[in-house]
Amino acid sequence: MQLPMTSIQEHAMVTGKSMYCWAPMLSLADIPFPMMIKEARPGVVSYSQKTGNKLVVRYGKVTEDLMNPIVGFIDPKDVPLLDQADKTVWDSYSGDKKPIVVKFTKRRDE
Repeated sequence: MQLPMTSIQEHAMVTGKSMYCWAPMLSLADIPFPMMIKEARPGVVSYSQKTGNKLVVRYGKVTEDLMNPIVGFIDPKDVPLLDQADKTVWDSYSGDKKPIVVKFTKRRDE
């Protein structure tokens, strides 16, 4: 995946504390570091081919039982901020429908 990448942030509707965005890529590569989504700790970033080309960020308990490759991690000091981001995204879904932009970078690109 080429970073930095900008997309529109969305939120899982029924599987729990998970936000995602559509990724402008397609990969058929083997999954070297798979993890069951519902077992991922908060702050894990995974790539989902099974539910669409998405980058998915966990920020709490989820119920989805898919295996996805791990592609990155949110800095542990920033994981508590994901609850605040969640509220903003959820309010957008249920309120003004204003798009929420998300940007993924490599740490060295900050």
